[in-house]
Amino acid sequence: MFTTIIIFILVLSVLVFSHEFGHFFSARKFGVKSDEFGLGFPPRAIGVYKNTKGKWRRLFGNKDLETLTGDDVPGDTVYSLNWLPIGGFVKIKGENGDNRDEKDSFGAKPIWQRTIILAAGVFMNIVLAFVLFSACFIIGAPQSVDTGGKIQITEVIKGSPASQAGILTGDVVTGADNQLFAGVPQMQAYIGAKALVKWL
Repeated sequence: MFTTIIIFILVLSVLVFSHEFGHFFSARKFGVKSDEFGLGFPPRAIGVYKNTKGKWRRLFGNKDLETLTGDDVPGDTVYSLNWLPIGGFVKIKGENGDNRDEKDSFGAKPIWQRTIILAAGVFMNIVLAFVLFSACFIIGAPQSVDTGGKIQITEVIKGSPASQAGILTGDVVTGADNQLFAGVPQMQAYIGAKALVKWL
């Protein structure tokens, strides 16, 4: 159960990161300032950024960026890691329609650039899906076993009868006792019958 939750959080984080990176990258390309790019939801745990003098600074806690003074004033994007590990965000200057009179604001850009910035998140999710599916076709991925297909061993528990019989991860099962298996259901029926005989 705990492993499932961790995997869910990791998968969701990758999806959200790629989506938000699309917005962030396209905004930067069009000269729109991104105040913060965060992985996870606030409150902020830690952030790093360059100040107005170009020196890297660290930011601990959930301080409001507008309250920073002196050498702590961000001159560029704050890259943050936040306490709630589900999701992420990018805070783009002028995304709410304000600061239209400033050239590095989202609201000041022509509509075609704003459209690209908004659509870039979905585009990056499509790119991510393409990359992941390509990797699955190249490397291989678990297959549906309900309707035939090869029967491949994906895990062998240490000390189990399968381990004692010398079965290894990656082995392909074709049959047993001169009986060929067309798919997993046939193999399950065979093993179930053997277990029943042993129990009787």
